[in-house]
Amino acid sequence: MAELEVGERAPDFELRVGPEDTVSLSGALVGHEYVALVFLPGAERPACADELSVINAVLDEFERLGAGVIGIVAAAPWRLGEWARQLGLGFPLAADFDPPGAVAEQFGVLHEEGVCARAQFIVDRELIVRFAYVGIIDRSTGAHLLLKALEELNAGE
Repeated sequence: MAELEVGERAPDFELRVGPEDTVSLSGALVGHEYVALVFLPGAERPACADELSVINAVLDEFERLGAGVIGIVAAAPWRLGEWARQLGLGFPLAADFDPPGAVAEQFGVLHEEGVCARAQFIVDRELIVRFAYVGIIDRSTGAHLLLKALEELNAGE
């Protein structure tokens, strides 16, 4: 399956962010014009920690531009909860785990080895994809592409 493209409808989802907590795409849109979805290949990859840390460092810019953020990894929620605490994340890190990679598959970014590809999407309140990017699996994408796309969306471009 090819990744979702700009203009296509994104599937809503609900994923675990800990033993008892969940996050949904539609729920994250409450109070936001957009949600940035950041799919990551794994909790042990240094590039993933780097990408999450960069996004976390500019989280106020996402808020200023009307966007929430959800990180998504095809891993168990208890592992991700500890990792998110270690990184001091101010946004949810969701476990695409039951079954593994189901949400990544719906977005067309499930890698052959059963992990999420490194990908970023921006979805609006109508669940329409407004930005889509699939990157190199072992290289941090950072936040610059997401922020640039949000600036353009806010400017009406």
